[in-house]
Amino acid sequence: MDNALIDFHTGLTNAKDKDTAWSLLLGFAESLGLAHVHTWFGTTPEQMTVETTCPDWWAPYYMENKLWEKDAFWQHCNAGHGPTTYGINTQGRNPAMPDESVEIAKFLKHTIDLGSGFGFPVFTPDGQRIGGINLGISGTIEALARMPTQNIMAAVMAATAVHTKSHAMDSMGLEAVSLTLRERECLLWLTKGLRTKEISDKLNLSDHTVLFHLTNAKAKLGAETREQAIARAVVLGLIVP
Repeated sequence: MDNALIDFHTGLTNAKDKDTAWSLLLGFAESLGLAHVHTWFGTTPEQMTVETTCPDWWAPYYMENKLWEKDAFWQHCNAGHGPTTYGINTQGRNPAMPDESVEIAKFLKHTIDLGSGFGFPVFTPDGQRIGGINLGISGTIEALARMPTQNIMAAVMAATAVHTKSHAMDSMGLEAVSLTLRERECLLWLTKGLRTKEISDKLNLSDHTVLFHLTNAKAKLGAETREQAIARAVVLGLIVP
């Protein structure tokens, strides 16, 4: 996994256009068992632009039928924070979702074989919400729960990096960011899968100091999560996994 993620980020760093970045993401996601990838810019249906593996008819159908009004997943990604999951179980149900959202999930499974997935909103470094990411599988939410955590984290980092780079290519966001040596070191060890305690041991620092550097790095990069911070630092060339 480490080598695959490194290869992905190397390719993304060298990508000169959004189509290349999108193709890299599709290949990497597929290698992790994620057959469905959707990214979008915009926070209202009227301004939204979408990159998706769905059939051509799906996005227009979704918009024309105003499914976002019933879709708890879309509402979360356009108003909430952090990741969320969606989909149906082997009985075609999901107690965590409103009934209208479950019906949409059933329709997705029936029409495009999208059974479950996870997604999250994306923000600029100054905290502006600019869109979201949706990664899915054909299997049920039980199958999603069995996916290795390492694969999910890698997919989140890769998708965030592509979204961020596409945003930068559109000249919409990323201002210059400067990280200290310690902030870069802490982020780099995160890409190796280390946790706070392990990073503190590597750098001979206290856990509190490592958390301080990571918190500062996240703030400078406008990231809500460590995965977003890593992705943006890689895109900006601040660290090389």
